[in-house]
Amino acid sequence: MLPQLEQTVKSGLLGHAYLFLGEKNKTWENATAFAAAVNCLSPVQGQACGACLSCRKIQHGNHPDVLMMEPRGASFKIDQVRELHRKVGYKHYEGRYKILALSGADTMTTEAANSMLKVLEDPPPHTVFILMAENGDNILSTVLSRCQVIKFGGEHQDSDLKDGEEKSKQLEQVIDTFQDVFSLDYCQLFKLSEMWEKNKDGVKTLLDGMLTWYRDLAVAKLTGEVSRVRNPHLAEAILKSPLGPDTALLAAQEVERSQRLIAQNANVRLVLDVLLCKLHRLTG
Repeated sequence: MLPQLEQTVKSGLLGHAYLFLGEKNKTWENATAFAAAVNCLSPVQGQACGACLSCRKIQHGNHPDVLMMEPRGASFKIDQVRELHRKVGYKHYEGRYKILALSGADTMTTEAANSMLKVLEDPPPHTVFILMAENGDNILSTVLSRCQVIKFGGEHQDSDLKDGEEKSKQLEQVIDTFQDVFSLDYCQLFKLSEMWEKNKDGVKTLLDGMLTWYRDLAVAKLTGEVSRVRNPHLAEAILKSPLGPDTALLAAQEVERSQRLIAQNANVRLVLDVLLCKLHRLTG
C-alpha cells in the first residue's frame, strides 16, 4: 500500500471518496489493503495486521461493511449504481467504516455516473467510496472533482508526470484568461465563448480549470490556509484575488452545472454563453 494511504490510516483523516488510477490488479490490491487497514482492529503503522477477525473477513470477501464491485459486462450500468445506493443506506455492522469500492469506474455509462454523483455529493457518515480506473479521462469531471486522486506507478508513470505538468500550465493559462471576467463587457464575453467553442477538446480542460480555481479560492479564503488548496503553486494568485468564499463557491456551482449540461449533450456554445454571463454577474 502506498505511504500516502498508510499516513491517511494513521492520521484517521479519511476522505469520503478516492479515485485509484492505475492498472486494474494494482488498484484492486490497494483498495483491498486500504479497506483492511481502515477497519483493522490492530493496525500497525497504517497497515492492516492481517490476523484480526476484520482482516480475515476482508481477505475472504465476506466482511459485511466492505463491498467490492466490478462491472457486469463491458460497462458499469445504472442498475449496479442503484444497487450501490441501496447498500449505502444500510447501517455499518462491525467495521469503523463502510467501504464501497468500484473497479472499472471509467466504464460507467453517463446515466450511471450521474447517479453516482448524487451519492458522492451527500455521502453518509463513516462511509468511504473507492473508485478504481485505468483511464481518468473517461470519468465524468463532476465525479472526478469529488474524489481524492491516488495514482499508482507503472509503465505510465513518466507519462502521468508530464500530463500533470501540462495540466498545471493549462490551469495557469485558464486563470489568466478568466479571472478578470468581471471587467469584460457582454460583447467581449460572447467573443470569448465563441473562441472556446472552436476548441471543443479544450472545453473540458477549461471547465476543470475554472472549477479548481474557484474551489481553491473558497478553501483558502474560508480556512486562511493556502496549504489546503489543490494547487499550492498558485498561492500568490489566490491571495490576490478579490473574490470572497461565498462568491467563489457560487461560481464553482455554476461551473459544475455547466459540466453536467455538456455531459448531457447540451449545446456547448449556449452553455458557455450562459456560464460567462452568470460569472460576470457574480464576480462583478
